[in-house]
Amino acid sequence: MTTLTRESLLAPAKRRYRYVPLPIKGGTARIRSLTQLEREKYEADIVDPKSNRPRSDADRHLLVRCLVDEEGERLFGDDETRLLADNDAGDLALVYAACVEHCGLSLSAIREHLGNSSGDADAGTPSASPRPADDSETSTS
Repeated sequence: MTTLTRESLLAPAKRRYRYVPLPIKGGTARIRSLTQLEREKYEADIVDPKSNRPRSDADRHLLVRCLVDEEGERLFGDDETRLLADNDAGDLALVYAACVEHCGLSLSAIREHLGNSSGDADAGTPSASPRPADDSETSTS
């Protein structure tokens, strides 16, 4: 294995993509990996700054950053999490779980970041938090 140089380490990340089957919608979603900066912004955005509690739309904050079209362009902006709210929760759970894995995140790390490190009995579910902030107070970002 080759040792990377400073220049190769600083080169822009090559995006990785994956298709996720959505059985309820009857199609597939395409997701992409995140850069380190995108991951840091995601982690900052999932805590409500007013209440310092997890946002009720924390899962959707990851989805809007990962869902892309065939050309790799994002389908949603950071402030469009509400647009996904009326989708089937089963399909979104599949996409969320795929995004977590594809981006090198872990559900336990997300829960710890959100202040919920008390090992739920249902730790396999994609929901990032049992105590979300009230969505009505957090606007659409």
